[in-house]
Amino acid sequence: MKRVLLGCVLTTGIALAASPTIRDGSVSFRQDTGRNVTIGYVLDGTPAVVTVDILTNGVSIGEATFSGIAGAVNRLVQTGPNTITWAARKAWPDQIASNVTVKVTAWPTNAPPDYCVVDLTTSPYDVRYYVSTNALPDGGLTNRVYCRDKLVLRRIHAAGETFRMGQASSQYGGKQMPHIVQLSADYYMAIYELTAKQYNNIAGTTKKGDTKFGDPLENPLQYVELVTLRGSGFTWPQNGHDVDSTSFLGTLRSQTGFVFDLPTDAQWEFACRAGTTTRWSYGTGSGLSNAQKAEYGWFGYLTPYVDFYGTTTNATTGAVTTNNTWGATHPVGLLKPNPWGLYDMHGNAWETCLDYFVNDVNDWNWVSNDYHDPVTDPMGVPTVQSQRVGRGGSQSNGTGDSDSSIRHYGLTNEKAYGIRLVCPALATR
Repeated sequence: MKRVLLGCVLTTGIALAASPTIRDGSVSFRQDTGRNVTIGYVLDGTPAVVTVDILTNGVSIGEATFSGIAGAVNRLVQTGPNTITWAARKAWPDQIASNVTVKVTAWPTNAPPDYCVVDLTTSPYDVRYYVSTNALPDGGLTNRVYCRDKLVLRRIHAAGETFRMGQASSQYGGKQMPHIVQLSADYYMAIYELTAKQYNNIAGTTKKGDTKFGDPLENPLQYVELVTLRGSGFTWPQNGHDVDSTSFLGTLRSQTGFVFDLPTDAQWEFACRAGTTTRWSYGTGSGLSNAQKAEYGWFGYLTPYVDFYGTTTNATTGAVTTNNTWGATHPVGLLKPNPWGLYDMHGNAWETCLDYFVNDVNDWNWVSNDYHDPVTDPMGVPTVQSQRVGRGGSQSNGTGDSDSSIRHYGLTNEKAYGIRLVCPALATR
């Protein structure tokens, strides 16, 4: 007995000024005998990112089901008639579909879906948009291609948001006193620290990350040469965020149309906190066992990581010791993410920010002149200093040195620790 899809259609647009729209009555829906589905629609107004959902009896069949969907979907679409195709027989086999609703959504370019994926193996880089990580094709984040050949970016909803930045502490740069910060725009942030393989794809190099644990190409590439950002005299941006067109950031920008950059100190902390007010995005830390902390970050001086690296038994004495992580970074994305789906925000590798320090190492008062209450979109000091802000701690730091507010120094103009890319949340291609 053949399974037949019968249904109605629903068109939606995100309600913002000058929003694009799916023309009323324009959506068509048909299926052939091989259960190949074709959806047609007309986009009016302005170009938009288009996504689609299919519901049965008012319930979505689930984003993960849309494997094999193609055409004018999950990308920036031009106005006019457009077509989506879906091999339902492969992704949704043997289903009896009745009372089907097709939901086509047009997202304005200034309010795109929450996830953006950049394919670093095409030229120019292919850019796709998804409503969740469940919608990512090829098995989603369980497929390590997303930390090797693709960049996955999470939209951080920051426009008009106010948060308490900093924390009085004796740890590292903790003398950045608490102050109120407001961010004016949403931005995309990479869910993973930039890996060696991703960097190689962009820069055309063959660098490797740490080789002690796991695949070195899936590790954060530490001490990346940033000299090609603007030469050894990288200057603080005055009119935009200038970079050399031949640098890896310049290449990434030209290939995507996105203004990729390092995050500002404030952008990093807002994303790390993910709406929390505790020292770590996974909680206060007090009362958590070492095993619980190890679920979220690779730290030094912390055991056990037995779930990942097990134990070692001394052949002579029979003594059993727990393997630890000291001395090397780890492949990204193996532990639990923060509440906004960002991995390795605590531990693994210090992450470089755009901001420079006001640096007085004699009394550790590193931020005596660069905070205000309140302040909008702070970007650090206006003149070039020798060292940049580092965030998040590393595999060599304990949990106390890796919380949401800790600031480190030692990141020079020409070299950096880990990098987590950001760009404005705008669909330009």
